[in-house]
Amino acid sequence: MNLWNFGYVTMEQMYEQDYDLIDCNDGHYYIVPNAGYYYDYLKDGILYNQEINSIGNVTILVGNEQMLGGLLLYGTA
Repeated sequence: MNLWNFGYVTMEQMYEQDYDLIDCNDGHYYIVPNAGYYYDYLKDGILYNQEINSIGNVTILVGNEQMLGGLLLYGTA
């Protein structure tokens, strides 16, 4: 389950329903240059300072089989 916007679905709900999880949070990892509604570039330090297993106030323990990792998305406007 790609978790790109926790306003639609929460990581906690998907975890409890046994989905495999991929963090692609649009607030951090979705880049659409010149679109005006997403970031034009990856924020400084986000890949080093943001936990890929944490969205909102929910954190899945590192090493958990359901937490597959993260995904950086790049689109065009």
